[in-house]
Amino acid sequence: MEEKTEFQTKEIIRKHEFVNGLFLFVKALIIFGILLITMEKNYFVYYKTQAIIALIVGTSFFVFVLRKNDFIAPIIALILMCFLEVVDTHLWRYVPFSYMFTVEDFSGVYEGNKISESVTKTEQIVDGYTSVLKSKISRNPSKFTLRINQTGSKISIHSFCYKNDKDKIHESKSDMMAIRELENKGDYELIYHFNDIGTPKQGRYSGTAHLNITRINDDFSIEGGFYTNRNPQTRGNFTELKKIGENSQNPFYSPRYLRD
Repeated sequence: MEEKTEFQTKEIIRKHEFVNGLFLFVKALIIFGILLITMEKNYFVYYKTQAIIALIVGTSFFVFVLRKNDFIAPIIALILMCFLEVVDTHLWRYVPFSYMFTVEDFSGVYEGNKISESVTKTEQIVDGYTSVLKSKISRNPSKFTLRINQTGSKISIHSFCYKNDKDKIHESKSDMMAIRELENKGDYELIYHFNDIGTPKQGRYSGTAHLNITRINDDFSIEGGFYTNRNPQTRGNFTELKKIGENSQNPFYSPRYLRD
């Protein structure tokens, strides 16, 4: 009878250890999944170091205080992820959440001019030496609309170039972005790579643009330049880009277009 009781006790202990192990595995799996989602979202790319430290300390404090609750760690991790998502998509531009970020809100629609030129290179052999001659063809200024979309963790740019009568020239979207704050607080230098998204009638192309974003009172003004990999290569400047609003419809009549 005692042997049977001892066997039953050992069996109960084994089941209890199995359940505890399974429980820990599920908790670890939940926390790991939440961490993977957080890393994929890249929430912290524009966070200030102090804000990240405060989040770590605050999360650790709540886990420690409520440690007797078996599921408190995954629950707090889930709450933290929801908080980061809401801040990233909605609250990041508003005080006090805006103090958590290194980049201000300069999103919106900017309109101005684009001045471009084509650069051709011609090789010339004189007395056995090869020299490269560059020739430039300037183009008439065209109208330019820059739409900057921004969240707490991502900046994207959608641009439209057209003539005064809204005749389409080209449309592009950014795919890579780098930004740094200049010495004048509130001014930024933004460099991005873009791709032409028109119909490949004359072949798609890509390029790089740099923007100087300057604070003027409570708004921003933008100037900059660009170059492309077109043949012949084109390059030029953006001038007098002023903010006209937060959102705007596509200035082209259709999101897809044919270049002339």
